[in-house]
Amino acid sequence: MKKKIYVLGAILVCVVCLGIIVFGIKTRNINYDEYLRKTWVAENWRGGNNQYTALFLFEIDKVEEGIIEGRYAGYRYIYEPTFSFSGVIKNGVAECILYKGDGVTPAGELKLVFLESNKIDATIDWYQSSLHKNYIFRPYNLGDIADFRFSKEVVRQAANIDTWGQVNIVAGFIDINKPYPVIYLVNEHDDILYEFEASYQTASEVCEIVVDDFNADGLQDVKIVTYFPKDVAIEKIERIFYQTDNGDFERGNGATDVGSEEGMQGMQDAIYGIWQITDVALMSEMYTGTLSDGDFEENLYDPEEYLGYELEYSQDFFRIGNEVYANPEYITHGLTVKEFNEGGNFRNPDLYSFIEQENIIVDNAAADGGISNVPIVQYQVNFSETVSYGNLDFIPVGTQCVLLNKDTLLIGIWGKVLVAYKS
Repeated sequence: MKKKIYVLGAILVCVVCLGIIVFGIKTRNINYDEYLRKTWVAENWRGGNNQYTALFLFEIDKVEEGIIEGRYAGYRYIYEPTFSFSGVIKNGVAECILYKGDGVTPAGELKLVFLESNKIDATIDWYQSSLHKNYIFRPYNLGDIADFRFSKEVVRQAANIDTWGQVNIVAGFIDINKPYPVIYLVNEHDDILYEFEASYQTASEVCEIVVDDFNADGLQDVKIVTYFPKDVAIEKIERIFYQTDNGDFERGNGATDVGSEEGMQGMQDAIYGIWQITDVALMSEMYTGTLSDGDFEENLYDPEEYLGYELEYSQDFFRIGNEVYANPEYITHGLTVKEFNEGGNFRNPDLYSFIEQENIIVDNAAADGGISNVPIVQYQVNFSETVSYGNLDFIPVGTQCVLLNKDTLLIGIWGKVLVAYKS
């Protein structure tokens, strides 16, 4: 009898093993922490200035108790996402809903399958179109950055930073006509986890990085010191990035930090008035056209169709052509010329070339003509009620814009950006 039980037991073990093999019952344990805080880009992208064909990238913020949350963006600035997503995750597969910028309105579905070797299989389906896209994703890496060069004084500094764990802070610069510093938080594989962005001056480099709790809140902060190697007489500039509870960093408003909000005073209301859209000004490197080529809500229309239109901004209404929308809310955000140019990944042409070709005078330009760190104003026009334009459930142009000076307005912040002049 015992012998039969042993035999039956052995058969049962074999059947279970066979089921695992045949039916794909997976038993591998996945450490989701290894997938967090990385920016995920299409595997076939070769980095640099090569065309990014996947049109989107994303970041996973949290995986806890079977729930996954993240941010989805159509361009490099993942910390200013155009969409968010959340859903359930089980045994390496996440079924998510994509939400628009309001975090409430569903826009599509996103399925993530966590693969071996630090890769993710992502499938996206939009509710407003029949497009179905599938890509394999890998982490965004230091090697993807075009024209990146390491700094002479500080190259790589190891640090153990609270929730980030053991990481490296890498300092370098973008070696172009007017080089500027870049500083990244990376892991042991040089996957980029965070970028310490600020209004760094052109021709400056990083000479010191210090990790310490500078505001005594129990969290480690990062101080970055830059100098001008070709003119050491110029005073060094310190910037402190304070860590927040969620692990991100907020830049301090030190008096030595160029490009502060003070540079924007007097420009907040300059958008009010009538503007004439005249031409296409900028084109993002990753922009591939309209809906027939891409899968973004933003690509449902071609901004160039609105050349010749009037835009009018006032405290009481916003107007595009003959369509008027009441009670707009204007949200302003300060940034520099360099930050806007890099955020939109403009290459065809870039913002510097456009300003030079059009002989645009940017307020507060440096004595030598440098404009990288000149503060400019970005506007977001919001409405408390749902708005639409024609067959679109949003206003296509004019609600996101950047003021270069009191007479020149860039319409849009990514993709095909238009220029408008004050009437």
